[in-house]
Amino acid sequence: MRTSIKLSLLSLFLLLPFFCFSQTPVVSENSAAENFVGEDFCFEVNLTNSDATVGYQPYIRFVIPPELDVNSISFGPSSGGEVVLTEVFGASGIIEDPLISADVMGTNGHTLMIFQLPIGSVVQDGPDLMTDLCINIDPGATINSPLDIGITPVFAFGNSPTGGTPIIGTPVNATINPTLYTYRKEVESFEGERPPGPTWAMTYRLIVDIADGQTINNIQFQDILPPSLQFVGNQSITGGGSASFNQLPSLATPGGTISISGGSGTGTIGSEDIVVEYDAYIIDILNHSTCATQEVINNSIFGIGTLTDESDVPVLARHVTVEKSTVNGTSAAPDDVVTFNINFEVSDYDTIDFLTLMDSIPDGLALPSLLDISLTVDGTVIPISTTPILSYDLGTGVSVMTVDVHDAYGADLVGPISGVLSYSTTINQMYVSPAAPVLANDSVGAGV
Repeated sequence: MRTSIKLSLLSLFLLLPFFCFSQTPVVSENSAAENFVGEDFCFEVNLTNSDATVGYQPYIRFVIPPELDVNSISFGPSSGGEVVLTEVFGASGIIEDPLISADVMGTNGHTLMIFQLPIGSVVQDGPDLMTDLCINIDPGATINSPLDIGITPVFAFGNSPTGGTPIIGTPVNATINPTLYTYRKEVESFEGERPPGPTWAMTYRLIVDIADGQTINNIQFQDILPPSLQFVGNQSITGGGSASFNQLPSLATPGGTISISGGSGTGTIGSEDIVVEYDAYIIDILNHSTCATQEVINNSIFGIGTLTDESDVPVLARHVTVEKSTVNGTSAAPDDVVTFNINFEVSDYDTIDFLTLMDSIPDGLALPSLLDISLTVDGTVIPISTTPILSYDLGTGVSVMTVDVHDAYGADLVGPISGVLSYSTTINQMYVSPAAPVLANDSVGAGV
């Protein structure tokens, strides 16, 4: 598994004749919270200059803990650059930087790596100068004991193209947390919502991702169902060896606890090394006289020995749930026809005497034709007796479609019942506001 850490480094203390400009590194990171032992991960370092004065001969110092092994280092897509020094700090904690003849301080056993970028200067607001460093965490690294990679940007020639006083930026740290496994919980829901009732039972999934090639033993799961959830069974364990269920909730009484112990799991390239599944549904917890909703939270714990992780997953209980999707996938082009489906589901415990769906169709999509709108309820095509209301704003290019589902159905919608309102529209060549072409990679959609 390869994760990424993005760091943005800004060179500091740019020295000009008679003046000193103090600059602060800007660091941004999008790495995962954990990095698996025994697996590769990479991060990018972006060295920039926020001052109007040019910096010359840029390079980067990396101070790397002994638990981390460098697999590769390169500059951007060109794979250029040069490692001019790789040396381990001894007891003195001092290594000389050969590019500027200055001492670098470090911890005994850590490695100083100096990487020279294949460019001569760095200007303000210039292009990204990305250095890609790929590292492997030693399988023997202490779990959950963070490791810091020190990163320092330097202009060897300072602000002079022919050589001047070096400018050394303020060091920043990339913190790596060696991890043996991660635990997460998922639930099959309608965009985080679910109508109550056994018809709309959900599959809960407890998922453990183990570092590649590593094995964990005596696994422990505990999942506590709240009183608003009724367990219905269909439980299973995949990838847990001899792990077994010690306790299961009642099939007749809401709430209860799922307990699993024993067994083992080994990390693979995939992200689901141990998976526990079971089904449950939300009982009749909503006030039928209002449109109130209620959040249902299911807490769970996974652990091995003294290591434990918790995960919960909230689901919002609604009388009627509504979701939207497109049958065309995620890619389309101007003049393509796209079809949207608005799905709705009614709780087992409700009778709906008023249901109107309103969809806002953004600028960039054409106003649908009445012939391109259809309604299906429980698999039966329903003629739309009342003409859908279609409106279009000439100033913004936004359309609104309103369909009275209850009127079209001709009766109350007695749960459990479900349906889908579909319509087709065309992607325009131009936006209305502001007037501009619809381009590739633009995001156009609609909200219901």
